[in-house]
Amino acid sequence: MSIASPDRSRTGKSYLTGLADGRRVHLAGRLVEDLAHDPATEGMAGFLADLLDAHHPGGELVAADGRPWAFSLADSAQAVRDRVFIHADVAAANNLRPGTGMTAYAWHQSAVRAWIQAETVFDLADRCAKAAGRDQQQTVRQQLGELAGIVETLRGLVVSAETDARQDRFGHYTCHSVPLAASGMLHAKLYPRAIELLQQIVSSGLVMHPVTADEDPGSAGHQFMQTYFAGAGVDGLAHGRLLRAAADLTMNRFGSRQVLYERLFLGPPDAFQAKFYDLFIERRESTDTVLDDVTS
Repeated sequence: MSIASPDRSRTGKSYLTGLADGRRVHLAGRLVEDLAHDPATEGMAGFLADLLDAHHPGGELVAADGRPWAFSLADSAQAVRDRVFIHADVAAANNLRPGTGMTAYAWHQSAVRAWIQAETVFDLADRCAKAAGRDQQQTVRQQLGELAGIVETLRGLVVSAETDARQDRFGHYTCHSVPLAASGMLHAKLYPRAIELLQQIVSSGLVMHPVTADEDPGSAGHQFMQTYFAGAGVDGLAHGRLLRAAADLTMNRFGSRQVLYERLFLGPPDAFQAKFYDLFIERRESTDTVLDDVTS
């Protein structure tokens, strides 16, 4: 294996500098301008930078024999096999999920993704409704209200899981798995419902939605779009982009695949619901309820 020279290895400083490479990161509906110093991301960025530095000579994660547990290089990577991979250890392999925070970590990623997906669908539906002047119609407002409820449900489950984080036997804090599992179970139904609501809210705008070619000033549809697709607070071109985004999520192959993906992300929904029942009962904080007096 070809290994890059030490002066080309990645350091914490080079990692933090590399975050300012023009990437666009949105968090909870806003654009994060500076990943290395934004209050919402600087903690994790700093942690990863320190972790990289800890793998360099003199760092905390360098073994007594001088070899790091693992290290990253600019154009190649090397891992010490017996320290990274599980080989011929059936017990360790079987205990990988229950014995670590692996499941909670993965479920947390999925729960945040579900929340942000719901935020995006709501924002798109809200903008389409306002552009078309439908946001004051009672039926549309009820549909937007239901979408907002989906957003808040998924957001609340993430907050609940993070607030009730537990310390494991290694001293690491991991999110409470029950709210995370609930998010996954509900998202399998809530995402298809959110897309259905988006379709109902945009409605006729999906029937004759513009195409990208209509934005060309020389195209036959350009002036038509500017004249007849202009909406409240947006010109015809901007309204057309909103309608195309809605069509992508509700009508074409990409959108249909995404609905199926979210519906089956955790496997057969009925099987996961039964699994969630077991998890909920196992980790329920209290079994004392107002019904105890009825049955005693």
